[in-house]
Amino acid sequence: MRSDPGPLVSVVVPCYRGARHLATAVESVLAQSLTDFELVVIDDASPDDTVALMAGYSDCRVRFLRNSTRLGAAGNWNRCLLEATGTYLKLLPQDDVLAPDCLERQVAVFRTDTAKRLALVGSARRIVDDQGTQIAIRRPLGSQAAVFPARMLMRRCIRRGTNLIGEPGGVLFRRALANEVGVFNGRFPYVLDLEYWARLLERGDLYYLPEPLVAFRVSA
Repeated sequence: MRSDPGPLVSVVVPCYRGARHLATAVESVLAQSLTDFELVVIDDASPDDTVALMAGYSDCRVRFLRNSTRLGAAGNWNRCLLEATGTYLKLLPQDDVLAPDCLERQVAVFRTDTAKRLALVGSARRIVDDQGTQIAIRRPLGSQAAVFPARMLMRRCIRRGTNLIGEPGGVLFRRALANEVGVFNGRFPYVLDLEYWARLLERGDLYYLPEPLVAFRVSA
């Protein structure tokens, strides 16, 4: 058990065969304007150069773990939840990239939420290709910062048949709330993140930032 209060934010990176883009993701976390974080990278027994790549990082905020056998996506995401120690938690896919002020902007929203009415803070995102070239900017909830009530937001997702909240890299949530709702549900692999957002939203609303604070990579 930790004797210190732990970091403000845990950024946890589940990876499998992620060596090609992992360094870019890691560097985007280390470049954050908010510096009170831990970065936990958990490799799911990849047969690539991930171990050698992570051995090159000496920053004391970086922790690298490797599963002895493959857990699969849901299993590895759940180990990420287990290993996180921060007040706030972000699950960052291995090939996505945070804007330098992502953590600072999202934590600032939670700090103003003294009544703890918010379950999630999300943002718009850039869509980039394999080389990091921008393809588009997605603002699925508009161009204004706003609170979206949970029931109304989930109704919109269902009616439009899509995840309007966004991929994990764009979302920040309280670890205490994650402890309440439990783990990711592996029975729903194609909506693994959205199903989890729905459970978190049973306990609060979403605050949406229209600035693209994460880049979501689309590649082969």
